[in-house]
Amino acid sequence: MKKRTYALLTSMFMLVVLVSTNSCKKNENPPEPERPQPTITFDGDSTVMRLWGDEANIKATLDAQAGLKNLKVTKDGADFDNVDYPDGKVGDNYIVDEVIAETYLIGTEIAYVFTITDKLDRTATATFKITVGQPPAPEIAFTGSNSALIQAGDSVDISLSLDASAKAKDLIISTDGAVFETISFTNNETELTYVYKAPTDPALLVGETVVYSFELTDQLDRKTDPISYTIEIGTPAPTFEVKDTTINAVNYKLVRGDINIDTLFSTSNLFLLSGIVKVMPATTLTIEAGTTVYADTTGQTALAIQTEGKIMAEGTSANPIIFTSLSDAPTAGDWGGIHINGLAAVAAPNAPLVAVIGDYGGGNNADNSGTLKYIRVEYAGKSVGGSTGALNFNAVGDQTTIDYVQVFNPNARGIRFRGGKANLKHALISDPVSRAIVWESSWVGFGQFWVVAYEQEPPTAVTGIEGRDVGSNPTISNVTVLSLGGVAFNNTRAVRFRNGTHGKMYNAIITDTERGVRADNGSDTDINNGDLLFANSRVFDNTDDNYRNDGSLFDNPASPFFNTSTPVTLTGYVGFEATGALDPTTLDGWFSAAAYIGAVETGNDWTNGWIK
Repeated sequence: MKKRTYALLTSMFMLVVLVSTNSCKKNENPPEPERPQPTITFDGDSTVMRLWGDEANIKATLDAQAGLKNLKVTKDGADFDNVDYPDGKVGDNYIVDEVIAETYLIGTEIAYVFTITDKLDRTATATFKITVGQPPAPEIAFTGSNSALIQAGDSVDISLSLDASAKAKDLIISTDGAVFETISFTNNETELTYVYKAPTDPALLVGETVVYSFELTDQLDRKTDPISYTIEIGTPAPTFEVKDTTINAVNYKLVRGDINIDTLFSTSNLFLLSGIVKVMPATTLTIEAGTTVYADTTGQTALAIQTEGKIMAEGTSANPIIFTSLSDAPTAGDWGGIHINGLAAVAAPNAPLVAVIGDYGGGNNADNSGTLKYIRVEYAGKSVGGSTGALNFNAVGDQTTIDYVQVFNPNARGIRFRGGKANLKHALISDPVSRAIVWESSWVGFGQFWVVAYEQEPPTAVTGIEGRDVGSNPTISNVTVLSLGGVAFNNTRAVRFRNGTHGKMYNAIITDTERGVRADNGSDTDINNGDLLFANSRVFDNTDDNYRNDGSLFDNPASPFFNTSTPVTLTGYVGFEATGALDPTTLDGWFSAAAYIGAVETGNDWTNGWIK
């Protein structure tokens, strides 16, 4: 019985243990599955080259199946960015788009290191490397044509396309193989269109060319090959007119405006100037021997040769060129006369005059404005721009030829030198109403064979030859100033030095005027030190006095003056005296051999045949 009870108990215990064991197995949790390691991948290669100005363009894909916890990015070992992921997302994309700065040297390697940590504190690391590369070489090109046809003195806009990945530094512009201009860029431009206004010299002739070359450098001092732009000088559109007109049954070629094309006045026509007629820079007006040019007297008429323009008026003793009034009853001052504007030195241009006849003056005393030879200028001297002068040399240079000139019956001033270094040989001023020859504003030229002949009594006191202004310093030889008829006209004065002028005058005959030679008071210092000299001359039979004011210092037969009052026999203005004369060729090679006193040698009358 006990055995059976024990067996039963044992069986029941085993059953309970078995049930209990099975019950425990049913309540046990299944194990967690294993999560993949986090990873970082890049879009494309992880080692690349970038140029200055490029974006880094790094695209990183982050994968963390256990959930992202943190991203840390360093750049060359320094912290660049740090991103936390509190929501534990399993993936993300991260982009680095910063620009590669030009402060990096070419070849520099930039390392970006990416490290992610997942929720299980596992990490993954990846590196992206950028090498700073050499930018492309700079490039330059024309956006349009590489040539143009324009007029001398005009400019042309040259449009250039500039491309410099390493930033533009300088645009170098050259002409004739020499650097003309350098334009620097300071705003880190990499691509731009630049328009350069290219000038041309007004003195260029039709058919001549100018070549501009352009080169571009970048901040790496790399230079493009030059590209060239060719400008050809073409025939300009005329800015003047020449038209037929008939006045009192006489046919003329009426000329009006600015002559900007080489023009010929021939003997086959009579020409009539109307208004201020200018000969423009790089333009030549040629006038044939024997041609007559009339001036309209109804308004303000003058012929004005501009700087770098030229007049070629070369007459002959048999066929002089005549500039005269159109009036049937001409009088002094009917028209404004001739102005020649040069580029020689001048103390100060006359602004109101410049406003009418054009600018003058510069620093080229060897400037060349052309030729005047065997010409007559009649009845001129009307005020132009508030200034008078029949024949005006405004800052004219010494390469201009002026020889055999008559100014007949001028008003106010016959010949006027305003600065410059013009040289005048064989000049006759007949019947001047006022001053015959005036120099001022630092004229430093030469003169030889000058005659001033009063043919009637002037209405007011006038001076034959008057020099003015500090800075003027001419040298003149062989001069005759007188009243014709052997009797001094009232109101006539021969020579006056004033306003501090310097200068030297030799071999002069001064006679039959009211007053002879005057140097204003205060000139004594210049006379005594030789800066102002009147010498080797005959001054006689002048009714009031032969010398006046400080001019009395010239009244001396001794050195350096050698002046006397011994008369010279004259027929009109023709006559000379060899005794006491200076050989002017010792002064300068420009002077002709004429070792005599007076302007016109007996037996050699250079005025014969062509004067009025």
